[in-house]
Amino acid sequence: MAMPVLAEPSIQDDSEKINEIWASCNATFQSGKFEEAKDRISEFIELLPFEPSSRILMARCQAKLGENDEAVSSLEKASELGWEDTTSLKKYPELAKLIDTSDFKKVLADMEGNLNRKFAVYMGNSVDRNKAAPLIVLFHGRGELPAVQMYHWKEAADRAGWIILAPKGTRNLGSVYAWERPGAKRTWEVDSKAIHVKTNSIVKKMIATSRISKVVLAGFSQGGVVAFELLVSDLQPRPAGCVVFATAFPKASEKQMMPDSKTVRQPIIIHVGREDRWLEGNQDVAKSLKENKASVDFTIWDRIGHQMPPNHTQVILDSVDKVLRHSTRDKEQRANDPQGFWPEQK
Repeated sequence: MAMPVLAEPSIQDDSEKINEIWASCNATFQSGKFEEAKDRISEFIELLPFEPSSRILMARCQAKLGENDEAVSSLEKASELGWEDTTSLKKYPELAKLIDTSDFKKVLADMEGNLNRKFAVYMGNSVDRNKAAPLIVLFHGRGELPAVQMYHWKEAADRAGWIILAPKGTRNLGSVYAWERPGAKRTWEVDSKAIHVKTNSIVKKMIATSRISKVVLAGFSQGGVVAFELLVSDLQPRPAGCVVFATAFPKASEKQMMPDSKTVRQPIIIHVGREDRWLEGNQDVAKSLKENKASVDFTIWDRIGHQMPPNHTQVILDSVDKVLRHSTRDKEQRANDPQGFWPEQK
């Protein structure tokens, strides 16, 4: 059973230990040591609680042990995390005895709903529906599902009163998605045109159904490239700024097609780990932005690689707050350039 989030070495730089644990989970399961496999899968879930395929393997293990209710619960969690591959699910012999049950059919229906859904939405618990709230447009990394990065942002959204909109990547990789353009050979070669069209469409749908004050772009890894590309494009409504983590920015020496940073007026907040293989690219992009007088906040986190920083909820809260406060300070300038910024809703 493939693990989608870490299916390719380029997706996660800190994957060696994780891949070893995942291989051990599968090997133990295949050897028929199901109790032991459950323990190892639990270890993996604790390490990556947002990764849905581990829940599928856990469900197969539980069903093999006759723990049918627990198996269904694991499948339900996988569905909550965005899993949409029902074809494989129906073929697993361990789950055959569940296929005709109402609970299993409901899980399948939910997963099919995931397949047909172009984006995920999460409304923070503290959102006041009578007032306008910030909209965070969150782009997942390569080989992920929208719920993967949403997992890291939900608590911040609850505390700050944000709405999160997480689009699904423009390219299907099987049971997961990516953002690169057709024929791309590099992670940062995203399909800007298709992403622009898709994002404009779904943001307009959100505006039609919710009260939105400002739009902030955000992303992880390849999704960070997407957020940056949209920030410097003519995306309408114009975002207030962007917050990106572990972004797959290329090094300046790699002949990147860098958008003209002279046109960037909105704040850009970049977080990257010191052990991340994309560190140099992030440093080069931050340097270019600063040289062109753009508003950039650049942080390197020690002792981490290609991952979210420790205490990521507080980091997210502080970063988005900086973007929103910058936008408020620039209110007078926005009045002189109404097309350049997101218009506030009364």
